[in-house]
Amino acid sequence: MRLFFRFFRLQALWLPFLFVFSCSAPVGDSAVNEDTPTSGNVHVSVDESYRLIFENQVYTFTELYPNANVKVKYRSEKESLQDLLEDSSKVAVLNRDLSKEEKVAFSSRNIFPKSTKIAVDALAVIVHPQNKDTCLSEDVLKSFIRGEGAQWPGSGRVPVVVFDNQGSANARYM
Repeated sequence: MRLFFRFFRLQALWLPFLFVFSCSAPVGDSAVNEDTPTSGNVHVSVDESYRLIFENQVYTFTELYPNANVKVKYRSEKESLQDLLEDSSKVAVLNRDLSKEEKVAFSSRNIFPKSTKIAVDALAVIVHPQNKDTCLSEDVLKSFIRGEGAQWPGSGRVPVVVFDNQGSANARYM
């Protein structure tokens, strides 16, 4: 039995995750706002598909750097981009780079986000061991995911498709 993998790019609109973005420390009588990579506050919008990964990353980061306060909103890709555009988040984590239209929208507001590839994502198709078909085209796979009624080759059945969230970036990508 073969498994079909389709790799996607995971893009993060950040200057690597919390290490370059400035954070703001509380201002005291004699304290000065400290914008450092390891202390202060930062707001991050993360595509909800990556919640488990980033909960772990944020926990580890804040344990290592107790003066860092990372506020994360797990949202759809569209909402994460909107947060970045409206400046309610300094970082947005997506599975892709910005489109030309999105770059124009940001530059019209004098915002010039930088994109850094931090990982890859994959999609796995798991089939019953008795299924004789070992090769799927990308077009057939896309029709399954889009719910276009495509049937599994050789069986005449419509496959069951499971996603973490229909608004996830992977579902949109396909």
